[in-house]
Amino acid sequence: MKKQVSIAINKIKELEFSITTNTEAKEKLSIGFGVATAFDIKREIFEIQVIYDLKDSEDIILVHIKVLNEFSIQNIKQFLTKDKKELKLPDAGLITMLSLSISHTRALLAKSTSGTPFEDNYLPIVNPTEIAKEIFQKNKI
Repeated sequence: MKKQVSIAINKIKELEFSITTNTEAKEKLSIGFGVATAFDIKREIFEIQVIYDLKDSEDIILVHIKVLNEFSIQNIKQFLTKDKKELKLPDAGLITMLSLSISHTRALLAKSTSGTPFEDNYLPIVNPTEIAKEIFQKNKI
């Protein structure tokens, strides 16, 4: 029997944001994207931090944002591995949290770049299942 996961959004927080004054770099832009996770069993918390960088052709970061997404997971202990060092959350729960985290980052990025030369450079729409496969390789999504 599969374990059910009960998730609630606890916190959405912009941890870092920076933007360059270089307004000429509008061509050949690239995106850097990263995700970091952590958990706290006592507080029943699972965190996903999404990092987004917009870079110019010389790899100089023009826009940077890091957003913390903190989720409460009811009875998180049930998902601990036997060695108690990792969580084995259900795939659907991971994908849901990752999808929400990416959407929150996209919204904060849009808000923060509004009125700047970079306001039309959104975090692209991605398939959270594919991203989750890369990030959470230990789970077979």
